Amino acid sequence: MLWTVGSLGTALLVFSLVFSIRAYIWGFGRNGLNMTILAVGACMVIAAAAQTQWRAPRIFEPILK
Repeated sequence: MLWTVGSLGTALLVFSLVFSIRAYIWGFGRNGLNMTILAVGACMVIAAAAQTQWRAPRIFEPILK
């Protein structure tokens, strides 16, 4: 279940960030839903990472500090 939530959250993030022009054409931008989709996707990824106690690779150590 956590894998599904994390994957769906990642898909929402990619959709919101990569296909932002397409989302605006579909009407999400005019209603303000594009930022809501971005926030929901980020929350889903954070929740999945927290529940699985994911540890970041060592390459991200400077960012984490």
